[in-house]
Amino acid sequence: KEVKVFLEPKYKAMLMQMCNEDGLTQAEVLTALIKSEAQKRCM
Repeated sequence: KEVKVFLEPKYKAMLMQMCNEDGLTQAEVLTALIKSEAQKRCM
């Protein structure tokens, strides 16, 4: 499902750097970040 998110430019740049370094799409990086945060919160 599509989600539109507005990020501050510095966070968009960080996201793009993560994508480039890991060879992943934005969706894949954001999914990994959400999963990691959910684990920390015991969700």
